Amino acid sequence: MWDETSFGSSDEDEDQNDGSRSNLSKKGISFTAASSESNKNEEKNEDRPRFSSNSRNHSGNNSLPNQNGNLFPFPLSSADKKEGKESEKEVKGYGFFSGKQKKKEIDPNIGNWERNTKGIGSKLLSKMGWKAGEGLGKDKSGINRPIDVKLRKKGEGLGFSGSERTKQQIEDFPSEQDVIDKNKEEEKKLFGREQNWKKGRKEKTKYSFEPIEEKKNANAGPIHIKDMTGETVKMVDSSQVNTNSGPSVTSNYMPDLQFNIKLLVDLEESKLVNLDSERSKTLRRMEENKAEYLKLSERMKTEEEKKERLGQVIKLFKTCRKKISDKEISLDSVFKVFLLIQQKYWDEYSSFGFFTVGSALILPLLKEEVREWNALSDPLKVVTHFSTWRQLAYFRREDEDESEGERDRELFSQMCVDLLLPKFREAFVRDWNPKTQVSQGVWLLKTWLPVLPESMIIHITQQFVLPKLSDAINDWNPKNETQGIHLWLHPWLPFLGRELESLYPTIRNGFVRLLSNWDPYDSLALSNLLPWKGVWDPKSFRGLLERSILPKLNQLIKNFTVDPSNQSLKELEVLFSWKDLLSTSDVANILDLYFFPKWLAFLFLWLTNSPNVNEVADWYEEWKSQFDNELVNHINVRGNLYNGLNMMLNASSHATEIDTGNTK
Repeated sequence: MWDETSFGSSDEDEDQNDGSRSNLSKKGISFTAASSESNKNEEKNEDRPRFSSNSRNHSGNNSLPNQNGNLFPFPLSSADKKEGKESEKEVKGYGFFSGKQKKKEIDPNIGNWERNTKGIGSKLLSKMGWKAGEGLGKDKSGINRPIDVKLRKKGEGLGFSGSERTKQQIEDFPSEQDVIDKNKEEEKKLFGREQNWKKGRKEKTKYSFEPIEEKKNANAGPIHIKDMTGETVKMVDSSQVNTNSGPSVTSNYMPDLQFNIKLLVDLEESKLVNLDSERSKTLRRMEENKAEYLKLSERMKTEEEKKERLGQVIKLFKTCRKKISDKEISLDSVFKVFLLIQQKYWDEYSSFGFFTVGSALILPLLKEEVREWNALSDPLKVVTHFSTWRQLAYFRREDEDESEGERDRELFSQMCVDLLLPKFREAFVRDWNPKTQVSQGVWLLKTWLPVLPESMIIHITQQFVLPKLSDAINDWNPKNETQGIHLWLHPWLPFLGRELESLYPTIRNGFVRLLSNWDPYDSLALSNLLPWKGVWDPKSFRGLLERSILPKLNQLIKNFTVDPSNQSLKELEVLFSWKDLLSTSDVANILDLYFFPKWLAFLFLWLTNSPNVNEVADWYEEWKSQFDNELVNHINVRGNLYNGLNMMLNASSHATEIDTGNTK
């Protein structure tokens, strides 16, 4: 609390604040303006008396304050007073009486902050035609200084402390209300000061204050003091005042200092927050490092186990290689060693390519085995070795893709080509006879079919077997052959398939030559053609039958005679034997054209001579039994049988005229 006695000017507090600001600014701390409320208080304090009226401190002379607000220690002359008044007017802003406002000066230090950066802002503006001191925009009517920012206290929201507009924004981009407020303020200052100039300016009373301790020392008795810190004025005794804590500081006391202290507190709080964040990050990094350590430890343990397993594999490999070089181990034993490595040490086996290493080891041994091998006479001699090695090459786990082990399979295929293909060429091209050794060739290929790669099987069949078969067919003469061609050609259908179609025209032409002088009673043609049904396409097979078989069968039935006393069925038996190759319609048509006309004519003659009806009926049933159900149900056969039955019915009723009408 303060009494109304003078103990110093309020400008001293401001000087102290300025001093504290300068000291703090040296430490790298910047300050901004206080809240709008403190600014209002400062504006109110501009009219506060700045000179002491106490005669004890000054001699009563008319003295003016200097620029720092301190009093001159000597009286001033009239010229000095006049100069002081003019300086006071300039200090207080009376310079606008001239009616001209000062032109806004450009800050010469504009853009100096770019000394610590790359200056990208000025570079971009310069490239677009801007020069220092000019305004922005096409007409250079925009702002010519950096945008000012209003600093809010920590935790304050937007608009909490009043308007967010800065002084620069009000000057550069004034709103209508800003223009109105500025005009009112200028009018108020103008007219208020003009009236003071006309009436004569009255100096306001200046007040000064001094601490209460001096009063307590001067007067031993209690002093009554007005307590105006609360909402109401109270009278308190000086003894009730706590002098140790000094004067109470209200919320409006030294707002700049309070703001700076608050800023320092916020800065320290920010440091504490950063330290806490760094602590959290450090702890998190420690946890991550710990997890990484455990992971690396586990990995190191796994790598040690792999190293130990790899050492065991290398030991087995070296032992096997030594025994192979000393010829103390057989191929079967080598295969067992590599099967053991594959099954027990699969990861090492697949990762380090032990199949390639093993192939290099056993290749000399396999060459020695294959050198004296006759593939056609002994197909099983070396098939076991290659079958086991194929098992190693084509082994794959269930969880692996088909692409895994592709290199091993290619290596095995190359081994087969290098070691076995020459032997197969020698067997099929030089030694094999397609007609007399068909079983040996087929058995050789069947034996090696599960072992050899598919590409090699195709190569053997197309390059070795098919040309040999083609040469044999070109030399084939069906008249001189004792066995059918199908006996030595059809066994190759599973291997060659559609590749044999190129040989079929030659075979059909041979059959045409054979059947040109064919006797229908000779069953050799039927036995040679029947195996080809389903092998040739239906159109080609039908063409062969119509060209060589059907004309012969038609002539055969055409020469057939009906004689109940000495009936021969040999022609019909020959015709019926071709039912597997001919269709039911073909047989029915032949019977309709050449058999049933003779049969009906004989029946007619028999019925006109008053025969025994029972004998005729038995004869009819016996002929009907010669035809199977398919023929009986065919329209041609059924119609002729119906005509014969109709004749018999008419004859049994003593009809004078026998109806031989149509088959319907």
